[in-house]
Amino acid sequence: MQEAKVFGNFTKEVGAQAILKMINAGIKANGDMSKLVKINGMIQHVEDLNWLEILQMRMENKIREYNRKLKDEKTGKFSRIWTNIKKFLLKIINFITSAINKLVTYSKLGHKAAKNVASGRLTDFTSIPNTAHQIRDPDVRYKIASRSGALIRKYGKDKDNASDAKFYMS
Repeated sequence: MQEAKVFGNFTKEVGAQAILKMINAGIKANGDMSKLVKINGMIQHVEDLNWLEILQMRMENKIREYNRKLKDEKTGKFSRIWTNIKKFLLKIINFITSAINKLVTYSKLGHKAAKNVASGRLTDFTSIPNTAHQIRDPDVRYKIASRSGALIRKYGKDKDNASDAKFYMS
């Protein structure tokens, strides 16, 4: 029974660390939406991205560019075939890069959460909305609150956690 309680605390703590990371990115952006990017389901500040996340972001932009090129009527048949081949290979590499990035990101969050659970210093969820109000721009705050609500709904599929998500949205 004790193990279930510790695991529940750990899961909540990982979610809290993810939300706090996004809030800190919003505070650091200081109202400038162009400095925030959504990568692997989390909003991050562009200066906080590691080299692999930057590579993933470039590949995703390149895939969007290939999609636009394929929709263009002026693109020839040979060019379409070559673009589809490049896009397919890029999607495979992007999938691998994304998986590695998710593993690294959630390993870091898990490590931080495990330290908090082991030391007994759990994050106080009631302080998170107050921290979020340090973000001056209401659009940035709403974007991060929306993403936080999605994370809470993803990891907590019961009604209590869903109502917590609505609380973060307000």
